Amino acid sequence: MISSFAESIPVSSSTYQTTSSGNLISVRARIYGATAIVLHGRNVVEPGVILRGDLRRYLGSAPASTKKESDGQMAIVMGRYCRIGEDSVIRPPGKTTKGIFNYHKLKIADCVDVGERCVVEALSIGKGVKIGHDCTIGKFTVIGDYAIIEPGSILPPLSVVPALTRWAGNPACIIGIVPETTPEIVDAKMRAEYKRYKIVKASSATADNHKDGART
Repeated sequence: MISSFAESIPVSSSTYQTTSSGNLISVRARIYGATAIVLHGRNVVEPGVILRGDLRRYLGSAPASTKKESDGQMAIVMGRYCRIGEDSVIRPPGKTTKGIFNYHKLKIADCVDVGERCVVEALSIGKGVKIGHDCTIGKFTVIGDYAIIEPGSILPPLSVVPALTRWAGNPACIIGIVPETTPEIVDAKMRAEYKRYKIVKASSATADNHKDGART
């Protein structure tokens, strides 16, 4: 949960890795298929998070010479100033079309805050979205900009959440509209939240069983 802007969050260099674009990734996070994940910078990935970049779209029977990595083959694309809370799972949605099962890219815009213990299989999450703790976001869900998903909510597959709306329940339904001032507040809050993290050098940094090869 985002708290006071003034309080810093000291994190040891033995427990978080910093990428060249400023992403802070816990060594206890699990990143699979890192070459199919794009983190555009200044994101925070907390302990226990699982990013499933290995669940990606392939070109099937296309010639090998055309199977070069491209944005269309990325599994997860995340903007800037996002936070993924502890023990959450982020994985692309998949479905069977004409007898062939394939995954579709999950796009996460800037300033998205995902709470702890969430499972997210959305197709698209708009800018400034807040997802509370213990939420389940069903396959191919589309969430509009600055929407709020209350803690414990379950959005069924193929849900469409309009921008600037508040949802709650199981199954989740709209319970209100967020103020028009929300975009400015959320953008400033997420940038300030990122700046609160202060890396403290450790005498011996360890990164056991963690591989951060995501594109940054």
